[in-house]
Amino acid sequence: GRSEEAASLHRQCLAVREASLGATHPHTLQSANNLAAILESIGHRDEAEKLHRRALAGLEAVLGSGHRDTLVSRDNLATLLKDSGGEKKADEAVKLFEASLRARTDALGPRHPEVLRAAVALAGALEASDSAGARGLEAALALRRRAAGGYGQVFGPEHRVTMQAVAALAALLGRLGRLKEAEPLHLRALKGLDVALGPSHPETLRCAGAYADMLRADARAEEAEEVESRALRPIGGSTPSTLSL
Repeated sequence: GRSEEAASLHRQCLAVREASLGATHPHTLQSANNLAAILESIGHRDEAEKLHRRALAGLEAVLGSGHRDTLVSRDNLATLLKDSGGEKKADEAVKLFEASLRARTDALGPRHPEVLRAAVALAGALEASDSAGARGLEAALALRRRAAGGYGQVFGPEHRVTMQAVAALAALLGRLGRLKEAEPLHLRALKGLDVALGPSHPETLRCAGAYADMLRADARAEEAEEVESRALRPIGGSTPSTLSL
């Protein structure tokens, strides 16, 4: 398919750059990153991981651990490890995302959008790690609060990115059983996503599903069914009355 063809072209590009620039030149290492991304997308995770590791080690040595290209490479490896499954890889992903968050915070300050994205990535890794346990989820919760508040200040309280961050915070609160705190955030996120993205957008539907799950956990099955029904029903530009703040 086209993905296999793209991988072949990226292999050729990597070989040419290795021959002309050397194995440790930043452009060569970027080619390794690009090939890794293609391989990951077609399921060749083991080879992709090796290339991501090679690129990260090379960029750290050549450009330094805090360079933007190095940070992107570190995040690429961390994302692959998080999505690969297994406790060992999940733990390594958390450590890599922690390093990226520290470096970006030092370079850009705590409220920069790149820093907030790094906080979201680390929160997701902590939530996915079985070994992180309750302490890891509490750390993830603090990061979700930081992201929601930070995005609200940077983009505005009704921006779609802010609403997505609020929805993620609400979902984690629901997972932790903090339903009274989660519910108004779910409602706020649903209303905001409905306006910003539309009622049938995947993000809006995902938020509705998380809210419905929380309602079921609170023994409110009929309300959960109503939320799901309204989420799937065409409602034009209006917001369902049960989802209003």
